[in-house]
Amino acid sequence: YQAIKYLIEAGVISLEKTGGEFRGGDPLLRYDAALWLYRAMQRMGQAQGSADLAGLTGKVSSIEAQLQSLQADVGRNAADLQSLRASVTALSRDVAALKTSAPSQNLSAKVQTNFLLGITGVLLGVAAVAMAIFW
Repeated sequence: YQAIKYLIEAGVISLEKTGGEFRGGDPLLRYDAALWLYRAMQRMGQAQGSADLAGLTGKVSSIEAQLQSLQADVGRNAADLQSLRASVTALSRDVAALKTSAPSQNLSAKVQTNFLLGITGVLLGVAAVAMAIFW
């Protein structure tokens, strides 16, 4: 009942020939079936044509703006990456130069000795200041 009522209200089914009654038990002529199908398809086409495209257009514009922003970010990141590569290359050259110019024998021992001499100098300086203050 609901389906028939909907189709009548939508104008798909016409009750002009039957005196305003839907006779569900009567045979359906191919002509009437074709007419009902044609009206239903027209109604569907009108419904699709009246879809709100403004909202969809706004969303597409927003996505385009976001895409342009992302492209700009990618460009900046590519430039930053190129700069980092240049820095790493320069550091690699510096490390290689240090390896060839510094004697590798007892390098850690020299670093430890210099560290201990530096600490000793600081302690002697503090002791000298303490002696000057208290004597």
